[in-house]
Amino acid sequence: MEEVGELISRRLGCDREDDVLAALRSRSADDIMNASRPAAVFFGEGIRFGPIVDRWLIRDKPSVLLEKKQQQKVPVLLGSNADEGAIFVAPLPGLDVEAYRRFLRSSFRDRADEVLTRFPVSRDADVKTAASKVVGYSAFVAPARRLARAMADLGAPVYLYSFTRVRPGTAGARLGAF
Repeated sequence: MEEVGELISRRLGCDREDDVLAALRSRSADDIMNASRPAAVFFGEGIRFGPIVDRWLIRDKPSVLLEKKQQQKVPVLLGSNADEGAIFVAPLPGLDVEAYRRFLRSSFRDRADEVLTRFPVSRDADVKTAASKVVGYSAFVAPARRLARAMADLGAPVYLYSFTRVRPGTAGARLGAF
């Protein structure tokens, strides 16, 4: 991520200043975001941001800490929405059955057929709904359940929710419980 910071600094011209850090701090959040060109959450090109394992504050990847049972034993409340993936899939153009299968192959590799069996499509009109479910389950539901299990195994109090309420209006009608 240090290299990403240097890239953003170059894009903003801050790298040519005597005090690069002061120059970066003087820029607006909009300037920084425009220069960083962040990736869409699940799709597309761009810089991906997330927790940085610095071996000091974040000692290791969260998945490694969970596997080694080195997470903190604290109460946890987590969960997801029934249609969590809808907001990420809805704006994507040109989704058809073949694009969906390519997405599954690139995302799930040797388990793509298993995912396709669980979330099948036979016509283009079904793709956005299926892709929404795949994104929702793989990015939100499964990780929340995995973390809940890991925390419960440690003896921490865990509260897992699943929101299903669809808000009134056109967004709710189009996207469900997102």
